[in-house]
Amino acid sequence: MRERRPDLSLNIADTHVPGWMVGLGVVGVCFIGGLSLAWIPPDLVLGLTIIGVLAAISVRWPYAGLIMYMCMEYLRPTERLPVLAPLHLTRVVAMFVLIGWLWRRRRDGYDLWVRAPENTAVLLFLSAAGASVLFAFWKAIAFDTTIDVARMAVVLILIETIVNTPKRMAGFMLTFVLLNVFVSAEQLIHYATSSSSGGLVRAAGQGAFLGEDGDFALAMCVALPFVYYLAWSKISPALRVLSGIAGIMMLCSIMATGSRGGVVGLLAVLFALALRSKRRLLAAVAIFAAISVVWMLSPTAYKSRVATISSSHERDLTAQSRMISWRAAREMFADHPLLGVGAGNFMSAFVGRYGGAYSWSRTAHNVFYQTAAELGICGLVTFAAMLLCAFGRSLTLNARLVRAGLGDTPVAAYSAALFPAVLGFLVSGSFQTPLYYPHIYLLAALGVALNNIAAPALKEREAVEVPQTKWKKRLAQQYR
Repeated sequence: MRERRPDLSLNIADTHVPGWMVGLGVVGVCFIGGLSLAWIPPDLVLGLTIIGVLAAISVRWPYAGLIMYMCMEYLRPTERLPVLAPLHLTRVVAMFVLIGWLWRRRRDGYDLWVRAPENTAVLLFLSAAGASVLFAFWKAIAFDTTIDVARMAVVLILIETIVNTPKRMAGFMLTFVLLNVFVSAEQLIHYATSSSSGGLVRAAGQGAFLGEDGDFALAMCVALPFVYYLAWSKISPALRVLSGIAGIMMLCSIMATGSRGGVVGLLAVLFALALRSKRRLLAAVAIFAAISVVWMLSPTAYKSRVATISSSHERDLTAQSRMISWRAAREMFADHPLLGVGAGNFMSAFVGRYGGAYSWSRTAHNVFYQTAAELGICGLVTFAAMLLCAFGRSLTLNARLVRAGLGDTPVAAYSAALFPAVLGFLVSGSFQTPLYYPHIYLLAALGVALNNIAAPALKEREAVEVPQTKWKKRLAQQYR
């Protein structure tokens, strides 16, 4: 990529559209929308007004549109306000951010493509999902799922190119952390105000990839490493304290879900954090102290549930349904080895052809079984490539930053957090079905964006190349 950073403003016929003009246009749209309530149904007016405002902001300021997209993804306004559901706000915002980005790229003459193995892997995965539509058990579901994968692929490219400075990365990561802290606080409040006759309350978040307890725990496992490494980076003491509080909240949220898969994922994340820390003993002590406090405050019913992880599955209905789902996934893969039963079609095929029931098991309960069943060997290979690229990016980029003396910078902290975050996704995902959730796409995009941001400083400091073997040189060049 060229090193010059183009302006993100919208230029029309070589004239700059100032912010006040955009603001005036937004006010005008809202005013016209208010007047039209006398003749047009309110729901339609509300929808058109929201789309108009989102379009104006996203096209004028693609970075602000990207922040809005993250808010839409995590706060799920369409689930909180069902009247907004027909608008598909996440798709709408992504589309308008793409339009603004394309307009800016066309005017400035910059490349549309970031050369990175993550992008190739994601596009191949999208191709596998699209090809599965042709042979899907239920083609409409497969097509809709493929549209969602395409949306996330577009967002991946947008993050890589728009979040192109340390300041923007700091703002983007602050938004990501604050959104996770918000949904964590919301879940903990729900947990504290709920009651259960069985003594165990299993709290989750709001809809989509946060609606199930296990899925919510997985999201917290992905976010926790970023908070942890941010607390250890070169930031003010006040921000370090706030990061510690955010980390404790996420630990409590994972416990509040009552998810055993979430606990296993948490243990994997904490092990990776302690293992990769410079001060391993201090990190291990801090992590152990935090877990001990949270564990002591946990209810007895939760401790009893966690204790069943290593026990027999004969009396555990959840474990039994998981085993049945895994067997059905193996049968689907055996019957459709190349492209599976279609993207998002596990439940339809399970109930319609493989003896499942809607009442007790609706998912594959494992991301690899889900991939094999729905997308076949093509999906498995491309999904594995996405994971390997994310792991490799974290390890190589962080190692280069440390060698260059930039190991205490926020960019290094974020790159170090990628490895335990992907590991948490992988381990927790062994008990959930997060294949079409935004986590892995977000982590892959962050790896490429961090690499692009760090590239100028690394180029200056890497004056002397360390002798390497041939395959290590090739790997370093691939992720550079």
